[in-house]
Amino acid sequence: MCEFKKTKENPPIALKNAVLKNSAYTTWDEAKKEWGFDKYYYNTTQRVCCPCSLREIKHIVAIKNKITNKVLEIDIKCAEIYFGFREGKKIKESIQRLCRNIDLGMDRVALDYLFRNRCIGNISYNDYEIAKMRRESKHYYSDRIINARQEINHILMNYTNYEHKEKLKQIDYMIGVSEEYPLLNVDSLITARQTFLINGVVNMEELHEFMKITGKYGAYYSEKQKVRILDEYFNRRWHNALSRFVDEREYWDKITYFTTLTTKEEAKERVMSKKRTRKPKKSKVENEIQNINLAEGLEDTVIDLNSDDCIDYYGDDWDEENFDESKFAFGTESMHRKFMNILYEWIIEDMKKKEIRKTKLSTNQSYSLEDVVYFIDIPIITKIFKEVSCSSFYQLMVEEGLSLKYSCQILDWLIRNSDKGVKKSKMVTMKNMLRCYGFKLMHNDKITRILPSNDEEQILLTF
Repeated sequence: MCEFKKTKENPPIALKNAVLKNSAYTTWDEAKKEWGFDKYYYNTTQRVCCPCSLREIKHIVAIKNKITNKVLEIDIKCAEIYFGFREGKKIKESIQRLCRNIDLGMDRVALDYLFRNRCIGNISYNDYEIAKMRRESKHYYSDRIINARQEINHILMNYTNYEHKEKLKQIDYMIGVSEEYPLLNVDSLITARQTFLINGVVNMEELHEFMKITGKYGAYYSEKQKVRILDEYFNRRWHNALSRFVDEREYWDKITYFTTLTTKEEAKERVMSKKRTRKPKKSKVENEIQNINLAEGLEDTVIDLNSDDCIDYYGDDWDEENFDESKFAFGTESMHRKFMNILYEWIIEDMKKKEIRKTKLSTNQSYSLEDVVYFIDIPIITKIFKEVSCSSFYQLMVEEGLSLKYSCQILDWLIRNSDKGVKKSKMVTMKNMLRCYGFKLMHNDKITRILPSNDEEQILLTF
């Protein structure tokens, strides 16, 4: 039997009936206008079907009727085809991106979605704007910036997890009716909500204690009241804002969002006032001198993802399984130390060329190990450095059991991004040292490897 084509005007009968049953109007063309996008969920644990069929769905869009307040859970494709709701697709793409690497950035649509549902407040929204696309930041507060981005990324993943839906509904209901229950500690309730959103774990005993006061959800509560209570809570957390640690001049022109606390006109006026206080443009040569420390701050940059110098160190090519420790084995301890010394000196000389600011001096008045670690800016290296007292770069990279991958990653980044003069000198030194021990450096547009000289398994560009 020939099946008729399903279009926006010709939806599946079962979906059409479900929509009409929960709508005020009785015709499809009028009824579908009553519905708006409400929530997006990804589902990995429960069997959920779209009204259009018995097919199990993994990506769910909850649509809400503006007149009857009824909610339907439908497949994300049905939401886009029959209702024109594309917001769920953008959020889904952000979720898939963050599942691959939690340190990446989410789409603006997903960030707006979190703010609209008050998973984050105005301060956190602006924090994410500051931290956006700052993976390679050499800022003094780089760790704080990375943590702010990762925390909000976790909030998106936990808020959109279908498994958490009912618990979050219960908590939001209790916040919405909290003013009717003087015995309810609202701050503790909101803190439990935010902890749940960040960690994905809720203290059920604590939740049941709250429920004893308010009862189970189901009764109507004011969404506006819930938003107001959450805004008051978020605005009291201003002391943790990134803007307190990052000079406002580094980010003021990157904050494009305005909330109910700041009108569009006020935002424009603020931007214009800042622009009027800027210094007049200098000559090109003077600008080059002034901009030599761009890597230290949060200056706006455009990242070309197709560039040979933009490498995804979390991709399959850089999986730790591809770095065979036994092949390299660093020959001898002497070779191992020489390799790390060259790598360390290369980093130091590149930092000097780029005039990276010193936070503290080492014994030889050069950069400290802490400066080097923050310049490298690889999260796992930074984490180990903070947890373990390391006196040398060799101890940090070798004796603490770090994978060969991270040494190759540093080397790869230096080959692509270090000063040309420094690179030319250090490449010769590195190549000669490896040759003496029977190894070679292999590098192409995707990866960097160190292999025995007689290893012909990969055909790559050889230095």
